[in-house]
Amino acid sequence: MHSIGRVLGDRNVLYKYVNPNLLAVLTAGGDAAAQANSLSLYLIDVVAGRIVHSQTHRRCGQPVTLVHSEHWIVVSIHRVLVIYNNATYIFVYIYIYIYI
Repeated sequence: MHSIGRVLGDRNVLYKYVNPNLLAVLTAGGDAAAQANSLSLYLIDVVAGRIVHSQTHRRCGQPVTLVHSEHWIVVSIHRVLVIYNNATYIFVYIYIYIYI
C-alpha cells in the first residue's frame, strides 16, 4: 500500500478502508413491470455480518466484470439504452475511505 489515506484541503485525512474480510457481491434481478434488469453491488464484512455499502444499477445486462483490491472496486456493466437503440459499457469506480 502506497499511503494510508488522502489529505483533504482542510487538513483532515480520509483513511483507506482496508479490510481483509470485505467481500464484494453482485446480484442480478429483474423488474417485471418495467421489463428491465438490475444489478446490485453489496460490500459485506463477512466477520461482522453487516453490509458496508450497497448500490443498484437499473437497465443493465450481461456481461459484468468485477475487480476488488485493497480499498477500491471497479465494476464494468453492459447497459442497454432503448431510447437511442444502442448499448454502452459503464465503468463504476468505488473508493472506500473512512472519515475520522
